[in-house]
Amino acid sequence: MFVADQLSLRLVPDELWALAEPLIPKFRPRPQGGGTAPLDDRAVFTAIVYVLTSGCAWRDLPPSFGVPFQTAFRCTSPAFRHHHRRRLIRHLDYHRRSP
Repeated sequence: MFVADQLSLRLVPDELWALAEPLIPKFRPRPQGGGTAPLDDRAVFTAIVYVLTSGCAWRDLPPSFGVPFQTAFRCTSPAFRHHHRRRLIRHLDYHRRSP
């Protein structure tokens, strides 16, 4: 379970998480079983924000985030971004137009 500390809350305040959470794909277990256990979505998102805002290398992601750097990196891959781009644009456009 992800424990929010001061750095995490500064990187991803509740208001930002409220916007980002609906955009994150939900974990679906593999039909054949196996694989890894799901990680907390907010922890993964916070780890990505940390790397992108700090400029550190993916491999230097501190273990205190509780997210393997490979997982955080994979969520920023071109294939992942392409798959979710339309959904992201619609969501952000909706919130930009909302009062």
